[in-house]
Amino acid sequence: MTLVEGIRRVLDAILLRRRGGLAQVSDADICDWRVSFGNALTEDARAFLASCDEQLGSKQETFRETWLTDFQHEDAGLERGLLRLSHLNRPPVTFDAKLIGTFDRRHRKWEWSWNDRSVSRRHCVPRALLEPIVAQYNLTYLTVGAFRVPNEQFPQYASAISLKLTNALAVYELVTGHLVVFLLLDSPRVSGA
Repeated sequence: MTLVEGIRRVLDAILLRRRGGLAQVSDADICDWRVSFGNALTEDARAFLASCDEQLGSKQETFRETWLTDFQHEDAGLERGLLRLSHLNRPPVTFDAKLIGTFDRRHRKWEWSWNDRSVSRRHCVPRALLEPIVAQYNLTYLTVGAFRVPNEQFPQYASAISLKLTNALAVYELVTGHLVVFLLLDSPRVSGA
């Protein structure tokens, strides 16, 4: 079964829960993670990451207030790059969706969507978008395809960076068993019931 098929079978998705975002990741966790990649964060990198986290918080709050009041369920058409949210008291809304990556909670492994061969290149955050940030801030993990992470906050961290670089509307989290798929949403439009 491909990742997309698995996601389509289990559509009990929830909005990316901001469990505090980057602010809840301790310096010890970040340090251990940086050491594993051989990099120390510069002040410029810290400022960039803080701005990513701030933007994620702001956009997620707006997304919740605008699109998740009376939310009922979603339908993911990831092979077409779409996510549709159904509501109780208003018409459904369809968003363009790009995959950021997948987090395996069981093995604490992150895989960027651009590294996953089952994901269409048209519907993933491209590696080329992340490369200038690697060069500017020495954040090498942005171009490592798959790796173990020290904690469950990393997907929020990766999502915050991707959201800032694409200027998308919000991040959405699809959960299927132990896999969590992170999506960037944009271009909302009312769709037929």
